[in-house]
Amino acid sequence: MTRLITLLGFALSLLIADSAAFAEPSGWPRTIEQPSGKLVLFQPHVDSWDSDIVWRQAFQLTPAGGTMTVGAAAFEGSSSTNSETRIVTISAAQVTSTFFPGLDGSASSPLVALLGSLMPATFDISLEHLVTYMRTPASMKVAPSAASPPNILVSYSPAVLLRLHGQPVLTPVPNTRLKFVANTSWPLFEYSGNDHFYLLANNLWLEARSLDGTWHRVTQLPQDFRRLPAADRFAPVRRFVPPPTLRKPVVPAVLYTTAPADVILFDGPAAYASIAGTQLERATNTRSPVFRYNSGQTYFYLTRGRWFSAPSLKGPWTDATSALPADFATIPPDSPASGVLAAVPGTTQAEDAALLAQVPKTPALSAEQVRVTYDGTPQFLPVEGTTMQYASNSADKVLRNGDLYYLKRRGAWFIAPTPQGPWAPAAGPPDVIYTIPPSSPAFTVTYVSYGYEGYEQFKEYEDYMESGGVPIRPN
Repeated sequence: MTRLITLLGFALSLLIADSAAFAEPSGWPRTIEQPSGKLVLFQPHVDSWDSDIVWRQAFQLTPAGGTMTVGAAAFEGSSSTNSETRIVTISAAQVTSTFFPGLDGSASSPLVALLGSLMPATFDISLEHLVTYMRTPASMKVAPSAASPPNILVSYSPAVLLRLHGQPVLTPVPNTRLKFVANTSWPLFEYSGNDHFYLLANNLWLEARSLDGTWHRVTQLPQDFRRLPAADRFAPVRRFVPPPTLRKPVVPAVLYTTAPADVILFDGPAAYASIAGTQLERATNTRSPVFRYNSGQTYFYLTRGRWFSAPSLKGPWTDATSALPADFATIPPDSPASGVLAAVPGTTQAEDAALLAQVPKTPALSAEQVRVTYDGTPQFLPVEGTTMQYASNSADKVLRNGDLYYLKRRGAWFIAPTPQGPWAPAAGPPDVIYTIPPSSPAFTVTYVSYGYEGYEQFKEYEDYMESGGVPIRPN
């Protein structure tokens, strides 16, 4: 039922007593704070405007003494324009829909009421600003689809993705015959005593003669591992020296790559379930968003906000973001697959996701906790086709753009004046990152982060992929 509420205002003050138009605040976001709570509004997007006006807006809402919640809403109102002052008055505003990611109706009802209590009933806006808001804001521009997909690998048994950012960068470990591989997020060593590689995958040690060879579990390590320094980077490794005794360990396969890659990890043979009202089937025994279409004639895979399709899971994969079957947009909202609607162009969920992308994300780490480790002096190589550079001797995703350095860590962006910091939260990356080609070791930083939290069932998988590995077992 449509609820009449005082509405998200472009201007956030009440009309003054003599009914003259108030001075419209400039810039976004804008804040309203009362004893009952706090509301932070982000730039609106106007969908249509004649005598009535329809728009959408993202916001942060914090009840007094409560937790901040992110939301988006669609609104309608009546408008009248003073041609002399060029002021548009919005009145009789109504909310037509609200979206609180991850909350059901009962949980969101108090928030809708609080939203209404914090809003002015009538507000003015300049004609020039209103016209500006009718244009698609930058936050709703989707990063261009990849010209070619990453290397998409499929495994039907436990596996880890051993991703190196380019060829191995080997760093001698003092007082040992070990060399540490600096440009991967995995604990990986080369031992000159037998020229073998040793990989710590979760709580298991694996050994191979070459990085692209066959890996097998080992329960004894060379004695040099006991002499690993007590430095921060080796502290987690030392806890697993000697290798722990495990009951019925699950030994994963190791998939090695030096280029951007994804793993579609199934728990046994692929299983699918039909999606009501469509010709789509979703894969049920993987964390990856995988779909079959039209009785299995085409497979679709969503990764980092981009869609790819193939005639089989073996490939070849091609870009499909701009040519998805219409059935994707009709996935029922209560379907287990509905989280992908945020990545289906043209859906309301995708528009809400773009609006919510304006809202700053609270980093999982504070800036003070951010540390970047380099193998010696920071070294940067050109990112082909761009003016940027990337750190070649670090497992972290560090980019240099002009005189500034950008770091992507746990889905959040940080910025610094030097490669070592100090790091501060950044609103986002420079737009130029979306020109990085898929062949570049820095390509993974272009992966789209949607504000739509209903996408969580796939987000955890993407977090694993971004860190360089995948889970031992899918859900």
